[in-house]
Amino acid sequence: MLRAFGQESRLYMPVEIQRAYENGTRSYDGKPGSNYWQNRADYTIEVEIVPSDRMIVGSEEVVYHNLSPHSISTLVVRLYHDVNKRGAVRQYPSDARDLTEGVELYGLSINGRLCDLENQQKVKRGGTNIKFILEEPLEPGEDLVFRTSWRQEIPTHDTRVGSYDSTTFFIGYWYPQISVCDDIFGWDEFNHDILNEYYNGPASFNVSVTAPEGYLVWGTGTLMNADEVYPSDILEKYNALRSSKEVIALVSHDDVKRGIDTPRSSWQFEAGEVSDFAFFLSDHFAWDATSLSVDGRKVLVSTVHPPDTAIDYAANVLLSRDAMRYFSEDVPGLAYPFEAFTTVIADGWGMEFPMMAHNSSPGPHVTIHEMLHSYFPMYVHTNETRWSWMDEGSVSFLQQFAIMKLFPGEQDIDHLFNKMGRGIQTGFLSDLPLMVPSVYLNDNNYGQASYSKPAFIFALIMEYLGDELFLNCYREFIARWAGKSPTPYDLFYTFEDISGQDLHWIWKPWFFDFGYADVKIESFSEGMLTVSMVGNQPMPLVIDVENHDGTSRTLYESVGIWSDGRREYLVSIPEHAEVKRMVVNRDIPDADRSNNTYPTAF
Repeated sequence: MLRAFGQESRLYMPVEIQRAYENGTRSYDGKPGSNYWQNRADYTIEVEIVPSDRMIVGSEEVVYHNLSPHSISTLVVRLYHDVNKRGAVRQYPSDARDLTEGVELYGLSINGRLCDLENQQKVKRGGTNIKFILEEPLEPGEDLVFRTSWRQEIPTHDTRVGSYDSTTFFIGYWYPQISVCDDIFGWDEFNHDILNEYYNGPASFNVSVTAPEGYLVWGTGTLMNADEVYPSDILEKYNALRSSKEVIALVSHDDVKRGIDTPRSSWQFEAGEVSDFAFFLSDHFAWDATSLSVDGRKVLVSTVHPPDTAIDYAANVLLSRDAMRYFSEDVPGLAYPFEAFTTVIADGWGMEFPMMAHNSSPGPHVTIHEMLHSYFPMYVHTNETRWSWMDEGSVSFLQQFAIMKLFPGEQDIDHLFNKMGRGIQTGFLSDLPLMVPSVYLNDNNYGQASYSKPAFIFALIMEYLGDELFLNCYREFIARWAGKSPTPYDLFYTFEDISGQDLHWIWKPWFFDFGYADVKIESFSEGMLTVSMVGNQPMPLVIDVENHDGTSRTLYESVGIWSDGRREYLVSIPEHAEVKRMVVNRDIPDADRSNNTYPTAF
């Protein structure tokens, strides 16, 4: 499809990605190439939370599998909590009370050999990464065993994870994690800066969390020793969940007042085929839950929350269940891929992890948004440090779509398109092309580039292709790249492969080029409205018409009117003698609205 000699001739492609196509790990039809590979890691972790000291004390063994065709001579490990070290580079400031010495490592070994962490010839620690020069290369098909113990303080004022009070902790970004080594960039060595979230590959986890008496623990995956750690009353309700369609208060407000009767215990979790692991523990949070049958499986749906009787948290459980059903059966229309989902409601921004999310409120927007992250980047391992729009933009688009379908007042796709376009700033210097890696953005432009603008573009593409074809493309992209790590090109090529259309007229101006959206009314004569495309980013035409008798109407022309490269378009306005005033693209991005009105106000 307009690709000269099997190469991309329409869109700029960095040399690293060109090589992936040359090596056969990627394919121009959007599928993983015949030589696609990805490495994986299997974690066994023992961790204890010491509330009195706000301390994580852990040890882990990681078996890292080199499934690539290359020898690996280095090992890169992420130490996320080093972002709290004094002098660390951060996109957001850390509270002075959370500044620490970072992660304390001890007893670290690779393949049974203790590592001298002070040997700067072999060990290089900087930012939030530590890099090891291996004594012997890890050959294709071989495994490496990484072991270490560590200690680190739990932050108190981190807006994503940390301690919310002296006995309540959401633990994420918490263990020494082997970075991703992929077929395009090799080792991912970007530092964690708080703003950019993560890029993880396939892994499995066997995690033992030791918590003090009186605590409950929720985590990614399946709790393997529920009969050992739950008191009899909670265990009975927990076992009943699998056959119940009702919301069950496993821990009620009254239960919290009486105190949770659990001994000091190790809570054993297992999670296979996930990209990360998080957990939450508290001695005074309530718990409501239900279950949903998804693709023949029972999925546990939970909300863990403060014991506040003024808020109906059971409604959040029902919302989560209904949203999961909608995702599985309608949009995106692929079965929720995991065995559970737990929403933890506590102060802060919030953050998503496999099968868990920390939300700042029980509201529908954040609840649906964070659960949708189960598809991106948890199921499809998008690279959020390079292209955050691939998951945040996708999720923001699907979130708004779901909100409008699940709640009264549902509107058609035209309304959805207009709603997503409001507030987007176009044409400013900070409005960079979306292919600029997210790690090079900052708080001034990250939000629009990651959330609102790509969500709007997805709505624009859906408007052009139509609901059914767009969703067919989208579902196929998810199915092709489930458990794998796509780039934007894999998304673009899948949409073109399934739709059978050359869409570079959308991809190039909206993702690759500097520019802006801007249309202009040129003239209105004898019922024909002439509109020109002044900017380089194509837009539909939404024409609000006011008549002399006080009535109004809206006319609509698809973004596809510009697909042939034209710069002017004539719109026939019915009953033109009745027209008093017209406004084009009132609510969607336009760099100069002064020329969008007839008759002109100037």
